[in-house]
Formats: sequence, C-alpha cells, structure tokens
Amino acid sequence: MMTVAARWLPGVQRPSPPEDVVWALAAVTRRFSGTCLVNAVAAHALLHKHGHSSTVRVGAARKEGAFAAHAWVERDGEIVMGGPQSVIAEYTPFPRWDDFTL
Repeated sequence: MMTVAARWLPGVQRPSPPEDVVWALAAVTRRFSGTCLVNAVAAHALLHKHGHSSTVRVGAARKEGAFAAHAWVERDGEIVMGGPQSVIAEYTPFPRWDDFTL
C-alpha cells in the first residue's frame, strides 16, 4: 500500500536530505491542514521517494472517556512528523506494521 503511494509521486532528480523533506511537508501542512494520518502517509511516501527509510506509527488513547488516535512518522527511532514526544507519549502505539516499512 505505501509503496503504491510513493510511486504516484513524480521522480526526483536530486534527493533531498530527510530534514528538508520533513520541513517542506510541515510548511505545507501549516497552510493546508490535514489529518495526522494523511500527513504521516505523505511524509513517509516523500521520504521514501527521496531514498530515506521511515515508519508510520499509529497509537490510541482514551481522552475524556472517548477513543482518540494519532499517527506519526519515525526515522531511525526519532519522531520526524507528528510530534513532539510529549504528544506521542499520550498514546499507546499499535504494533509496527511491516507494510509501512518501504
């Protein structure tokens, strides 16, 4: 599933560093809000397209008696999209999905 999303993106002539890819996506999401899951999938696909590995993580929590979920992206064990760590700490992560590793 995730590989297909990355294939839809146009090719890159010069791969960008992972920090630049995440910065660009964060700049876009500040102007055009999306859900955390949409942002995580987009970051994962863009990172993959630029030759960088990453993992989409999803977690759940009970907030004020209601179910809540959140998605974020990790690269080399660090949160690169969907943080900060204080937000992620509120959620219990689901097991990693092998399909999300490209």
